[in-house]
Amino acid sequence: MHNRRVIVVGDMIEDAFHECEEAHLAQEGPVVCANVKHVHDAWGGSFLVYANCVTLFGIESVSHYYNREITCEKDRYYVDGHLLFRGDSLSRSDLYHEEQEHLEINLAAEIHTADMVLIADYGKGTITERVLSICNGAKRVILDPHISRVPYKMFKPTTYMPNRHEWKKDRRMTPAEHVIVTSDKDGVVVHRDGDSRTYPSHNSQPNTVIGAGGAFMAAYAFASLHKPRFVEAIEIKFALDYVAEAMTSTWQCINSIYKVEEDDDGKATNLH
Repeated sequence: MHNRRVIVVGDMIEDAFHECEEAHLAQEGPVVCANVKHVHDAWGGSFLVYANCVTLFGIESVSHYYNREITCEKDRYYVDGHLLFRGDSLSRSDLYHEEQEHLEINLAAEIHTADMVLIADYGKGTITERVLSICNGAKRVILDPHISRVPYKMFKPTTYMPNRHEWKKDRRMTPAEHVIVTSDKDGVVVHRDGDSRTYPSHNSQPNTVIGAGGAFMAAYAFASLHKPRFVEAIEIKFALDYVAEAMTSTWQCINSIYKVEEDDDGKATNLH
């Protein structure tokens, strides 16, 4: 898409996918053991939103902002494509506050150029009150929230895009009038102007839904910017079709994650 500017801001996650075989119980106790065959390393979190936006909008149209001094790692262990166990770790370097200030200064300088801002909050520290305040000046904002300390009530995005667990936890988190509760087995639920409508999801049974939220967010943004008067049903259908194509299997999802090099301002310089 030409002449469209999109900004993605959110937490980055380092994912390690451990492909295992021969899962069994250990002799010393009721502990599952599995032999690790391969380890696939990939970026996750807001990077998945960014990568899908690059695919849809083009690399020159998308900027990515995240705090580089946050290290969040997730180790996922799979047997026959099914998740066995996940271990998480989180740390912040001494330069966290300095990097956050640098991010906020650059984001504030660019925010007026964006046709849409996508906020992917994973609760790791990139999305602060200051970041939300800056994004309030954008033309359109889609917020994928996290149940965290960030006061969303003070922020009014164009579209609020929680998953069903976040929406059930606190339906008062934002005053947004347009809410899209992302897909579960029943489909996508859209709340707008006091009315609700459910759009059925695909009947496919993927081995994973890792990355599905980011793919849906990017695809919905693309569809809603494609034509000023795109009707909602077409926007949702496009996003669901896009997600279904991306989520056909665990390892296809992993292998489709882009490797990217970025300059100091968070803009991609090479994507392959």
